[in-house]
Formats: sequence, C-alpha cells, structure tokens
Amino acid sequence: MPVNIEMLRPGTREALKKRLAMQKKGHYHIIHLDVHGELRDNTPLIHLETEQPNHTNEKPTPPP
Repeated sequence: MPVNIEMLRPGTREALKKRLAMQKKGHYHIIHLDVHGELRDNTPLIHLETEQPNHTNEKPTPPP
C-alpha cells in the first residue's frame, strides 16, 4: 500500500484548517501532531504554535 507523508509549515491551527479544507473529507487517514504539552491541575494541555512566533500570551489548548 503506498503511503504519502505531508509536512505542514507553519505548524499552526490556522494552517491546519486551511490544509484540511483543501481536501475532500476522508482524504487523510492519520494526522500526527508533534506538540509540547503539560499537565495543569490534572488536566492535559497541548501547546500549538501561533501565527506570530515566540508569542507568549497564548493559553494552552485542551485536547479535543
């Protein structure tokens, strides 16, 4: 079975939304997010890049 791998840069939520909107539903079978995270008050959080690199005022995003 052939496999296609795509890298998304910049790795932002907006860029991911745009890339997914470009394809028909079901085009991607697996999406791997390479992110940083933490456990805060027993709640897992992930940190996503913002459109502005080194932006420090963003709150961590709870996973879906």
